[in-house]
This record gives sequence, C-alpha cells and structure tokens, in this order.
Amino acid sequence: MTTMSAEMQEFFALFGAERRPDPYPHYRRWHERLPVALLAEGMFAVSGLAEATQVLRDPAFGHPEPEYLDPADRRPDQPVDESGRVVRAFLSLNPPDHTRLRRLVAKAFTPRMVERLAPRIDEITVDLIDRAPSEFDLMTALAKPLPVEVIAELLGVPLDDR
Repeated sequence: MTTMSAEMQEFFALFGAERRPDPYPHYRRWHERLPVALLAEGMFAVSGLAEATQVLRDPAFGHPEPEYLDPADRRPDQPVDESGRVVRAFLSLNPPDHTRLRRLVAKAFTPRMVERLAPRIDEITVDLIDRAPSEFDLMTALAKPLPVEVIAELLGVPLDDR
C-alpha cells in the first residue's frame, strides 16, 4: 500500500468540507506556493494559468493509456468493454483517437450552433432545477447533468440513449 505524499494530502484538503464556504484564500496560497506540484508519479496539479496553458499545449502531456491504468484504480461506476478495459470518455483520450472524434463533432460546437441552442439550454436548466428537491446540491442537480444534456442535444442523441 502506498502512502500519499504531503503535497497530495494538501491538494485533497483544498476540497475539504471545512474549506467550501470560502476556498479562494486556500487556492491562492496553494497557487503562490506550488503553481506546479508533483502529487504522485506522473500526476501533477497545475494551478497557474501560464503553466496550465503550457501543459495543455504540450503534446508530451496526455492521459494514461488504458494498458497503463491499474484496474484497482477504476471507479465502480466506470463502464468496461467486452474485454474488461475501461471505456474512456472522449476528453480523456489522446491523439489520434481524440483528434478523430473531435473532427466528427466539431460542427456541432460552433458558436452559431451553440447560440441557436441557447433557448433549449435555458429549458434544460429550468427542467433540472424543477426536478431538484427543495434543498439540493448545485453540482449534483445542475452542474454535472447540464453539460451532458446540452452535448447530447447538440449531437442529437435521443432521450432514451442519454
């Protein structure tokens, strides 16, 4: 069993319940001290805009390939294919797979298409809020399902398949 590094413990503490009411001073201190931090072998936390831009544009950085993922690290809710490999989300793919899929959906994400969908985005938002209980967690009830619903609308995914 591996132990968590001090940096990783501090990183996860940034998201603790006691910091939720006002996390920004903690984020600011983290950023000032460690704009780029090695949390574990091959796992970095990047909090500076310039640093994040550099990493996102550098082809040397990407997502681990499925054959390098430890099956024990798979979340219970992650689907697997018929061979038992984790089915990876589009955003977690590396080129050339990501590039191929990005080309397929690019036309659905133009500013004009998104603007045309704005009224439907409003409807989806109202529907999600209407379905939420009187007290709810904003992330669970709105922030997580809204992008999925909007992307499904953009791509024309039928309701039953979402």
